[in-house]
Amino acid sequence: MPGGMASTGNQMARKLAIMFTDVKGSSKFYKDCGDVAGRLTMHKLNDMLFPIIRSRQGTIVKTIGDSIMAWFPEASGALEAALTMQQTLQAYNQDQPEEKQLLVRIAMNYGYGIIENQDVFGDMINIAGKMVGCCDARQIIISDMFYEEIKNVPDITVVPFSTAEPTDQLNSIKMFTVKWGAGALEDPSGSRYLMSFRLDKRDAGDEAAISVETLLPYIKQGAEKVVQQTPSEINAVFHTLPACLTTAENVKKFIVKQSSGKSDQGVDFKVGLHAVDAGTYASQSESMLFLAAVAARDSGDEGEIIITDLFFNKLDATLQQSCAEKPGAEQSAQRLYSIDPASRQSTSQQPAFLMPANAVNKSGKICFYCGISSHITGACPSKLVQNPTNYLEKLAYIPFSAIKKVFSERIHDIIKPLKSGKAEERFDTLMNDTSHDLFAQAFFSFYEVSTLFQLRTIKKMFLDSSESEHQRGKAGAVMMGIDCMRVSRFDEASEWFQKGIQENPNDHRPHIGLGILSVEQSKPELAFSSFRRAFEVVENQKEKAYIQLLCARVYEIMKDLYNAEEEVKRVLKEIPDWEPALYYYAGLLVKKGKYGKALDTLKDLFEHNPSVYLKTFFNPQLYDIQQKVLAAFEPTLKSMRDASQDSYAAMKKEMSTFSQWLTKDDEGYTKACELFEKATGYHTDECMAGLITLPRMELQIKGLFERAVLARRKNLFKQLGSYTQTIEAYARYVKTYSYRRFITQNDLAGLAANEALLKDAKRSIEVITGANFKKAQELLEKVQAAAEAVAAQQGRLDLIKTLLFIAECSVKMLGFFAVSAGIATVVGTLLLTSIQGITGSLGDDGAGGFVEKLRYGFWIGLITGGIITAVWVKVNFKKWYRRL
Repeated sequence: MPGGMASTGNQMARKLAIMFTDVKGSSKFYKDCGDVAGRLTMHKLNDMLFPIIRSRQGTIVKTIGDSIMAWFPEASGALEAALTMQQTLQAYNQDQPEEKQLLVRIAMNYGYGIIENQDVFGDMINIAGKMVGCCDARQIIISDMFYEEIKNVPDITVVPFSTAEPTDQLNSIKMFTVKWGAGALEDPSGSRYLMSFRLDKRDAGDEAAISVETLLPYIKQGAEKVVQQTPSEINAVFHTLPACLTTAENVKKFIVKQSSGKSDQGVDFKVGLHAVDAGTYASQSESMLFLAAVAARDSGDEGEIIITDLFFNKLDATLQQSCAEKPGAEQSAQRLYSIDPASRQSTSQQPAFLMPANAVNKSGKICFYCGISSHITGACPSKLVQNPTNYLEKLAYIPFSAIKKVFSERIHDIIKPLKSGKAEERFDTLMNDTSHDLFAQAFFSFYEVSTLFQLRTIKKMFLDSSESEHQRGKAGAVMMGIDCMRVSRFDEASEWFQKGIQENPNDHRPHIGLGILSVEQSKPELAFSSFRRAFEVVENQKEKAYIQLLCARVYEIMKDLYNAEEEVKRVLKEIPDWEPALYYYAGLLVKKGKYGKALDTLKDLFEHNPSVYLKTFFNPQLYDIQQKVLAAFEPTLKSMRDASQDSYAAMKKEMSTFSQWLTKDDEGYTKACELFEKATGYHTDECMAGLITLPRMELQIKGLFERAVLARRKNLFKQLGSYTQTIEAYARYVKTYSYRRFITQNDLAGLAANEALLKDAKRSIEVITGANFKKAQELLEKVQAAAEAVAAQQGRLDLIKTLLFIAECSVKMLGFFAVSAGIATVVGTLLLTSIQGITGSLGDDGAGGFVEKLRYGFWIGLITGGIITAVWVKVNFKKWYRRL
């Protein structure tokens, strides 16, 4: 298999480079700044790093918290990505305060890994995961296996690395630190890389915008030294090619960013890059060294990065593909090239036409089932696929770069013919049409393009036939015939179809089966005869149209494109919007050279169904108009891409806005965060589903936030109602307070202010906008504080009132008791005296006797006064309490 791969089932083992990144200090950042700010920062980091990984042919497997796991087919690509990532972050950190800098550590290993369902497994991956925990911020460490792969790469310096706390797993390998940064990545050969930069201001009004002084830090951070600096020029020397090229990229990005939207100010700039060997660098003066770089710089247009042929020859093949030779350079002493690093990122995400030339051989005979010429009809892998699949829809969620990669590496496995009588290594894939393996997705997606003519579609059409069972007989014989044909048992298939005809001569299905069987046996004339008989007996219009398309396919195989087109035209006349027929028609038009009409048909299909875009890239019928299709689709695709980018930007803005005053306690906000995570994946992966889905997800997120706001508003009204009851109750309480002379000015202060505060809070909650909602929360906090204050005041007044009530009641009771007891004592004493006078039974009538009578009268008075007082209190207590 290509690339040293071995496959087992849905697993694929191959040599690869694995990369782990980790953000240093992210836990502290989350703790200090909060979860939402942390998540947004990680999104920003991924927006910077993901394109770098993909532009070096890397595949992002997953993100784990603030870490990235990715694999590369080559160690050199992984190393270049790691260097560029560190240099990009260094440029970013230049303008950030220390607490907001993004410090990343990177560890890489090389060896065999198992690729399964877009994930990677193996011991070498586990080792890389442990390695990243050993290194420090800004470091790049590699294993000895990785070092063996890149030791001959120019411009790279490595030194042994040891960790203070090695694990048992890491004890078995040697590790190295890759040096990078100013003067660190020294070229062992002693070569140097020169950059000459010139800045031209458009007018005097942009003095404060961009100057050599503002750009100098970006150049110094990667350069060995700056050898010349004037108000308009900078010449610098670099130890490595990546440092030199990345610095030029960063300077260009900075200028473009600062100048955007300033057409009246802006700046013009040019950059020239050159490479010299150690001997030249040591022997020539600085002014002579930079002659070639200056000449390259001055030959370019504004905003261009021009490189010399010596610099060009140092680039790897991927970077050389992003270079274009300058016109007229062949007459100069050396060739010059314009390099556009940004184009690598954008073009690498786009699929290209993925069919090899041998599959679209115009002189060869095409397969009836799938339309390619690399295998015969009887050996088409689609024969073993029994059910309809929807892998094109799944493929829409795969990044374009991954689609291109799997097709470029395994297209021959996809289109390889079935070998009769031999084991089929793709059997697991062919039989498991629910697999999530990337190869399976590519395999089934390819054969979905031509599903219209495959056995699975014919079988489904037979099962879904609208004619009644008694009219056409049972389907058993027909199904058996199809199954026999699926495994190329043609004699048995013919017998079953003949049996089906004998059971019901008016059943069209066995005739269609015989027609397909004739195609497999290379007897197209017999196929037409069977199809015509089926057409005569079928009643359903859709099935009639399908039989006509089968006839068109046979004409196509016979290279009779005129009759093939006529058959399809007749179908479209009856069913003009039948998408499979329209798509097949476009392919026929291409074969006939009617490119304009074909493009119009494809564009119309694309606008109604964007999956057509993916189908186009592995449709052999469209091979002749590859670039024309790309150009035709580009305006719509650009519009979709712009809309998705706008939607993602709007979502980020919504997240940033609402995260200020919604929390995880708000259900809608939590769901919006989950949806935004998914949207971020679609946005960074640059997949077709992302382009289609992001605008819809924007509306979903807005709806979730609206519901979250309504729920929060309802909750705020509930809280406000509770606080309002407390404040209004206090106002009524003060007005009806029983002991008003004990109310202080402090108790009355704030009643009017609280009433105004309640009105303002209610008005703010009623208006659903971010600003007013935030204001409402602030006002509600004030209302809460006011409610708590008046509650405390009311509690104090309640205590005073209770004490005063107790005192008042006590005084009344004592007074009434004293009076009633006194009266009762006098009455009792008089009564006792009267009784003595009448009966003479109470003893001596002297002073001693009177005291004795008075003592008895006093006790009578106490008892009687107590009883009378108790009765009096019982009668009057409710009246006193109501007053309270």
